[in-house]
Amino acid sequence: MVSARWNAKAQAIQLSRRLLEVFEEQEHEFEEQPQLRRFYDEYEMPLARAFQSIDKHGVLTDAQALAKLRAEVLEELDKKCVEVSRNLNNRPVVYSNDMGIALAKQLNISPEAVFNIASVPQLKKVLVNELKIKLAVDRQTKKESTGEESLNEAFAATGNPVLKNVLRIRELNKVLGTYIDARLGDGVLYSCYSVTGTVTGRRASRKNFLGLGTNGQNQPKHESSLLDLVIYTLIAIKLQQKNGSSRELLQMSAETIAVFGNLMRALELVSRDTLY
Repeated sequence: MVSARWNAKAQAIQLSRRLLEVFEEQEHEFEEQPQLRRFYDEYEMPLARAFQSIDKHGVLTDAQALAKLRAEVLEELDKKCVEVSRNLNNRPVVYSNDMGIALAKQLNISPEAVFNIASVPQLKKVLVNELKIKLAVDRQTKKESTGEESLNEAFAATGNPVLKNVLRIRELNKVLGTYIDARLGDGVLYSCYSVTGTVTGRRASRKNFLGLGTNGQNQPKHESSLLDLVIYTLIAIKLQQKNGSSRELLQMSAETIAVFGNLMRALELVSRDTLY
């Protein structure tokens, strides 16, 4: 028991020292580049406080809207898989490994006979070997790429409908797994938001330490159905003023904030005058 307490104290001391080192490094950087301090004080810290409040309060979701969108996405996924199957001589097509195993058992066939679009090796084999489609070579791996850019280029060159459907299936599957089926806490989305979560400077969000929430910054570029998902933000964000008193400074209304991306953009537009 005593040993555990000492270990905890030692860890706290080590963490404090590391924080002091980071603080001193930051102060030195601010002295060399004064404009960074202004950006830090007027933009990053107010935004970080707003994000922390959203972390704590979460975002209330509309269960009915989620269920409706989920049904629509699943229906379109099934239709796209059928279209791909028709172009491959009615070969069974799925968009996940679990579905492939289940379908193989149901049809009493080998799992390899089922085309799983989520499998990169299978997708590459079908496109290159069976459909004779030339794919762009990745500069780093020096291998044929099945990434979005490569498939778009191949579709532009060939017009093969399989490529178009594969891209759409990937997009819908991303929406389903990352957003619609994101793990909620009693109907509330609790993500961990970050001001400096990406190298490019974008705002970021990820699952929190409880496994709740999702990655909210990488929504598919062309996914219009996701914009129909209404996320009600019943949040009243309170930030502390410099003198210690508090007041309601930012309130996201259900009418103006519809999806994660809109929430992030709205926060980025908040000026220092609004926050202080």
